[in-house]
Formats: sequence, structure tokens, C-alpha cells
Amino acid sequence: MKLSDFQKTVVNSILSGKCTEIVSFLNEYGELTQEISQGNYSIASHSFSNGSTVYVPKDRELTFTRLKEYVSLWDRLQVMGLIYTVSLDLKGKSLFPLFRSATSPDTAMLSIIYEHLKKEIFTLPELSAFAARGFLTTEEYFLQEENRDRKKAQRLTLIIAVISIAATFLSALFQYFTYTTDRNVVIKNANAFSDTTKVIIIDTKPLLKDTLHIQNNRNRIKLK
Repeated sequence: MKLSDFQKTVVNSILSGKCTEIVSFLNEYGELTQEISQGNYSIASHSFSNGSTVYVPKDRELTFTRLKEYVSLWDRLQVMGLIYTVSLDLKGKSLFPLFRSATSPDTAMLSIIYEHLKKEIFTLPELSAFAARGFLTTEEYFLQEENRDRKKAQRLTLIIAVISIAATFLSALFQYFTYTTDRNVVIKNANAFSDTTKVIIIDTKPLLKDTLHIQNNRNRIKLK
């Protein structure tokens, strides 16, 4: 489950007992300023009288984006079974007075507020586990662990292969520099000497050179 950084922050706020309903969320993250209403307004059977206190976002687009992220998060957490929505009996509760300016109610955000006005989040134990796993579902967490174990196994296999190749190379290199034609033969049976042939490898180049030198001397003698 992919959450934005802001939504992850809100999850932690919900776990701490904050932002469990939409008004507390707006007070926490709406970045609102207080102003005095200049006119009488009526929205969804709720009235805002002239001279009453209203709230105006410092950055309306930022507040609206955060509100939509909050509502989306609420729905997703409930579908996943991490929270439960309880209905509140709030007869006569007025709509949160969110305005664009002192003279203009924010109807887009007020409609969202109206839909969630009598709802509250009840957290379930699974939400704490979800946050502790790095905001991963159980399936996502086990899949991540499986991928991590597989990568570890692949790295270990690669390391073993490299070590094996290096050992083979060093062994061949050692044999190359230490190789000699000398051999020791151990004869345990003394009578075997009569059947043993001694083989001596002679470098013929010096002998050939000496032979040619003698032949040249003989030719000089004949010429004289």
C-alpha cells in the first residue's frame, strides 16, 4: 500500500489520538486563520451569520489537497480493516465554518466536511502493526522479506563463485611458478634395480654446438 509522506504522518497522528475526525484534522493540518464573516450564508441546512467567526486557509490549494488525502486515507484504511468508522449522534452540531475569505464560504471543502461531520475513526490493533512494518500490509511485508532473502542468497552465491574462481586461479598460478621436472622415485624392492631403467633428459643444444665446433676444426686441419 503506497502512502504519501503526508498520509504516513496522519496515520501516526490517528494512532496518537489526533485527527480521528475531520474537524480535528483541519485544526491540526489545515493551517487556518480566524476571520469575521461579512454576511449571512446558508449551506446544507447550516447557517453562518454575519459577524461570526470563520476559518480561512493560508494556502487554500494546500489545505484542499491535504483534505482529499485525508479522506482517501480514511477510506483505504477502512477497506483494509485497519480502522472502523463509528457514527456520532451530534444533533444540532453546526458545520465547520471553512471559508475562502471572510465573504465566501468554501463550498467544495464544506461538502466534504458535511459528509464526514458525524463520523469518527476508531483504530484497530492492526493499524499499529501496519505502521510498525513501515506502512506495509502483511502481504507486502512478507513479499519484501522474501525478496530481501532471495537477494542475500544471490549475493552469497556470487561471493562463493568469485572465491572459487580466485582459488582456482591462484592454485594454477602457484603450480606454474613452482613446477619442476625433477622427480624422486622411491624403490621399496631392492631387487627391482635390475628391472629399472634410468632416464636422463639431456639438453642437446650444447652437444650439438660442441659437435659443430669439432667438425669445423677437422675441416681446417684437412685444408692445411
